[in-house]
Amino acid sequence: MLILASKSPRRIELLKLAGFTYEVIPAVSEEKTNPDLTPCETVMRLACQKATEISLKHPDDTVIGADTIVVYDGEIMGKPIDVDDAFRMLKKLSGNVHSVYTGVCIRNGNREHTFYEETKVEFYSLSDEEITGYIKTGEPMDKAGAYGIQEKGSLLVKRIDGDYFNVVGLPLSRFVREYKAFNTEKNNEKKELKLMKYLNNPFTRDITEYDGEVFEEVRAVDGKIYLSNGAIIKQTNEGKYFDISTSEKYGTVFEAAGPDEIGAIIGYAVVTGPSTNDPFAF
Repeated sequence: MLILASKSPRRIELLKLAGFTYEVIPAVSEEKTNPDLTPCETVMRLACQKATEISLKHPDDTVIGADTIVVYDGEIMGKPIDVDDAFRMLKKLSGNVHSVYTGVCIRNGNREHTFYEETKVEFYSLSDEEITGYIKTGEPMDKAGAYGIQEKGSLLVKRIDGDYFNVVGLPLSRFVREYKAFNTEKNNEKKELKLMKYLNNPFTRDITEYDGEVFEEVRAVDGKIYLSNGAIIKQTNEGKYFDISTSEKYGTVFEAAGPDEIGAIIGYAVVTGPSTNDPFAF
């Protein structure tokens, strides 16, 4: 299962736009920052805090943590604490170029991958009346830097340099590619296949273990081995080498060897292969 460790409606909508199926379980612990970190380090650290909190409770699932900050003149601007703080932020951003950083952490068990994206945003010069009118909409109060580029805050923006969706809250195109690489690395890990019965028998029901998963139904017919999960293993070289033929789900067995006494483990195979749940295999 894929979990988004954020309640941000923007990130929820962006993942849906990209075609992901996921569950939302927001992180709730207090965010901790270190003033000695750079903005990109800060935003990645915050993303990892969120992902780690949820991953510890769901170690078998893949968790996405993300955090966005606005940086201008050395100041990291998160969400404003009140109306006066929102006015102060927007006044500083008026007529100037600032950076928006989004950090993303993808975590599964003990595996973790983190990256960030930066987008430059230039504001028009804003009058106090324009700033006050925008704050009265209520939109700035739950957004980093006190504005939302995807809503009325778009009227404040003169130009951007970089990924628009990064300013919204998730660098979507890059995230898809990073997520795909994360899954490919996971699915290319070497796995062991144990064949627990001498497979020259024309038909057998015995226990076969694949990557820790046990299949109690195994059929050996016409030199092919059929596991109850649908994988097919072709037997070659007197039972010592095997080759999976289904293979989007289980990859390719490229090496197998072992004793071939009846009833003994006759093969240890190293298995590697791509993911089958990848909706982005373009």
